[in-house]
Amino acid sequence: MQHENKQYHKTAMLMAEDVKSLVHGKTESVINSINMQRKMNVQENKNRIIPIIQTIRFCGRQQIALRGHRDGGRVDLDEPIQNDGNFRSLLRYRANYGDNNLKTQLETGGGKTMYTSSVIQNEIIGIFGSQIQSKIVSNVRKSVFYSVLADETTDISQIEQFSLCVRYVDEELFKIREDFLAFVPVYDVIGQGLANTLMSSLTSLGLDLNNLRGQG
Repeated sequence: MQHENKQYHKTAMLMAEDVKSLVHGKTESVINSINMQRKMNVQENKNRIIPIIQTIRFCGRQQIALRGHRDGGRVDLDEPIQNDGNFRSLLRYRANYGDNNLKTQLETGGGKTMYTSSVIQNEIIGIFGSQIQSKIVSNVRKSVFYSVLADETTDISQIEQFSLCVRYVDEELFKIREDFLAFVPVYDVIGQGLANTLMSSLTSLGLDLNNLRGQG
């Protein structure tokens, strides 16, 4: 009787029943059931994060700042006393005026499943940034020849850096473009050190130094 009450015995019995059912074609295997549940969980998480991504993308395209005075915790559907930023306000507006899935998520979700934290926002912004950077590099490669614009500055943490921009001809629109590529930390502000940093940055981005025709 004690043996029958053991967890390993119960597990073995369940597995045996599953094998019998599978042999007789009555049900899916445990593995298939687990895989199906996993797929459902993945799809559910995708549905949760899609409106978050869309809202961040909207703010980026419209050059709208995301953050407010309070940027943590649950996104309430009621308007807060303090401004909690454009990102949270847009989610609130969307949930209150038609997006029932998002509304349910904001009302019932918790912890990491909310996908609204500043950490998640920064990760998504970083992904968008990488995609944009890759697209610009691809356009420069199509154009073949290019020049760079590098402006040295200091950020809020007093780290020397330069903003790296690229100038090239857009092959599709037949117009000259100037696009920002990256902020590059600078640890050697002497002329040769800056030149080495610039060249290594361009190489790491995948740009051919042999096609570089000028620097401004």
